[in-house]
Amino acid sequence: MPMTSSLEVQVAELEQKVKDMQAQVTLLESVQGPPGASAWMQAASRLKEAGKYELAVKAWMEVIKLEPDNASAYNSAGVVLGKHLGDLDGAERLYWKALDVKPDFYAAIYNLACTDARRGRRERAIRLLAVAVLANDRYQQLATIDPAFDPYRDDAEVAGILGERASSVQVLLRQIGR
Repeated sequence: MPMTSSLEVQVAELEQKVKDMQAQVTLLESVQGPPGASAWMQAASRLKEAGKYELAVKAWMEVIKLEPDNASAYNSAGVVLGKHLGDLDGAERLYWKALDVKPDFYAAIYNLACTDARRGRRERAIRLLAVAVLANDRYQQLATIDPAFDPYRDDAEVAGILGERASSVQVLLRQIGR
C-alpha cells in the first residue's frame, strides 16, 4: 500500500474545504431574498444538522443581530457551543442572555442545568433542573436520557426530581378516585 504524501493530504483537505464552502453557498442561495431572521434561523438549523457547528453558531448570531430579543436564537447557539463545540462558558453566557430576554424560557433553564451538570456543579444543576421539570414535564423526560446527567443517575435528589412530577400526578389521581 503506497504511503500518502503530505502534499496529497493537504490537497485532499483543501478539496474538502472547497466542497464545504460550495455546500454553504448552495444553502445560502436556497434562501430567497435578502436573508431575514427566519432565513438565518433556517440556515442555522440546516448547518447544525449537517454538522457545521461553527457556521450554525454564526448564523444564529446573525438572527440575534436582526432580532436581539430572540431568546430561541440565543438558546440554540448556546446548545451548539456547549454540546457540540465544548465552549461551556460561551454556552452559559448565551443561556443567560436568553433568560434576560425571556425570563420564563425554560429551555434555557434546562440547558443551564445541563451545562452545570457537565461542569460538576451539582447543587445549581439540581436546582435549575427542578425549575425546568416543574415548569414542563418534557424536561423530566429529557433529563432521564440526557448524558449530562449520567454522573447523577444514582443521586437520590435527582431521582426525586425526575420522579416527582409522576408521583405527584399519581397522588392526585388516587385522591380523585374513580
